[in-house]
Amino acid sequence: RLLPVEVLAEPLVDPKPRRRALLRVGLVVLLLALLWGLSTALGLQDRFSLSRLRDQTQALASQRPVLSIAVFLAAFCIGELAHVPGVIFIFVAALSFGRWLGAAVAYGGALCSVSFSFCVVRAVGGQPMGLVESARVRALIDRVEHNPVAYVALMRLVMWLAPFVNYVLAMSAISFRDYLLGSALGLVV
Repeated sequence: RLLPVEVLAEPLVDPKPRRRALLRVGLVVLLLALLWGLSTALGLQDRFSLSRLRDQTQALASQRPVLSIAVFLAAFCIGELAHVPGVIFIFVAALSFGRWLGAAVAYGGALCSVSFSFCVVRAVGGQPMGLVESARVRALIDRVEHNPVAYVALMRLVMWLAPFVNYVLAMSAISFRDYLLGSALGLVV
């Protein structure tokens, strides 16, 4: 039997990219679940308490100020992946480093932490949002990708340091540069 012309005109859809994308999203979910489980099992949520972090940061800052900032930034990045509330790190920076240096360290730490989680999720999960077929979701993704800096800044203003924002944006097609710029603008407030 001959196939109708319409069937021949349709492009063949390769299911492998879709399967790979779903596998990568599954890996991201698995990674985040493992990080959450590990942080719970090790008691990281308790170790990242405001008073404990403040005391440790102040002790290190009195002996080695530059190293204390580097350690603080690393802890902020790990804390963001482990779902430790970012506001704890903002308060620790203010209490440990003073008003002006603390504000600069907190802002830098916030940018580092959201960038770190973006990079980790993008490396593991890729950009599967490009394969979304739902018309409603596709229209939303297209709007974000059309003006990414403004949408990322708006999301940061509304949801501040919410980790799931990093994950969703990392799996979209927006560039890291646009993500970083939008985050920098949105976190200023």
